[in-house]
Amino acid sequence: MSDMAEYFFLPPLLSSLRDTAPGIGLEIVQVPLLSVEAGMRSGEIDLAIGYVPGLSAECASHTLFNDEHVCMVRAGHPLAGHTPLPQLLKELKYVFASSNATGHGLIDQWFGEFDIRHNIALHSPHFIVVPEVVRGTDLAVIFPRSIAERFNQSGGYQLLPLPSVLPPIEVKLHWHQRFVSGEHLVHRVSNLPIALDDVENRYVRLAADRQRPEPVA
Repeated sequence: MSDMAEYFFLPPLLSSLRDTAPGIGLEIVQVPLLSVEAGMRSGEIDLAIGYVPGLSAECASHTLFNDEHVCMVRAGHPLAGHTPLPQLLKELKYVFASSNATGHGLIDQWFGEFDIRHNIALHSPHFIVVPEVVRGTDLAVIFPRSIAERFNQSGGYQLLPLPSVLPPIEVKLHWHQRFVSGEHLVHRVSNLPIALDDVENRYVRLAADRQRPEPVA
């Protein structure tokens, strides 16, 4: 589970597990993407949660939701309330928030395709501090909508849609099928989707509460 996935999933997940599976204990580990399947095959990793592309047919999955990237700026920003055109996005200054999230490379790809890496005003190794930087400046940040919505619960930001360059982020629960017959893991697989579905429902409700900006005329 990446640092962003921890921020999004752990608080409501642990709250749900308290009722649905009180006997389960969690240990979070962060491993390189290429090592995830090997870790699950060996039994070192029980489950992987998040955007984990490239797993083989040996792995099973449970889809939680499809996420997308958005541009997050402060409320009151000159672009707030509008759908930014590609040219306007190129004129913004950005914070590049480092993360070990798998989809983080997609953001770097977006900066490259739009040829705006020179517009990065701040590289931060900790994504958790970036919203406070954005709140007090005219800088922008590219975040998954699920993360941006969580930061925006108080309404201090505006979330702007991006041109359809970045693919959707498929957020899933993954496990290796060689252990699916094990009673210990079956208990985890059968209960975690229930708890994570509750997380998904909270995300959907939260997203529905935010009105998307109107296109520029």
